[in-house]
Amino acid sequence: MQLGDLYAGENRRFVIGISVPEISSLGLCTIAEITIEYLNLAQRQDISVTLPVNVNVVPGDQAAGRIANPIVRAQRLVISAQTEKALASEEIKNGNVKGAMKRLNDSANIQLHESSLIDTDDERALETMTILRTEAEELGKLAHDAEYEAPEYNVKRMNESYSRKTRSREFRKRE
Repeated sequence: MQLGDLYAGENRRFVIGISVPEISSLGLCTIAEITIEYLNLAQRQDISVTLPVNVNVVPGDQAAGRIANPIVRAQRLVISAQTEKALASEEIKNGNVKGAMKRLNDSANIQLHESSLIDTDDERALETMTILRTEAEELGKLAHDAEYEAPEYNVKRMNESYSRKTRSREFRKRE
């Protein structure tokens, strides 16, 4: 995947989902290696970093008590919201405005609920909470507009939002 240009200390997050089959032996296991290659323009140097992806295979009773990282969980929700926008856009195209509104509102409620579970003492977590709440606000606005605006306008807005959120961290101010 190509992340594109990073500008002025921009922070990009991406989520990689890997299905892990059952492993018969317990203990630490490397399931993949991810190589990130980039160019440091200031030093005119190619840099390559290889990161192992490790899982700590533990018995089910030990794994049951673990809590998922809320920042990773939140990033998955943001990605999920983009899918919901694309599906809602299709529903509006097919004349199912009520279904699209419900889909968008449900997704917004999930985003708000998850944002309330994030610990605000950590700076990264606070940024993630802000991203979730902003996404929930946008989903709510899209659901509201779906009821009162022309279908073509709504489809365009949802496609624009989906495209902006899945391709770039550059957020264009909307009037």
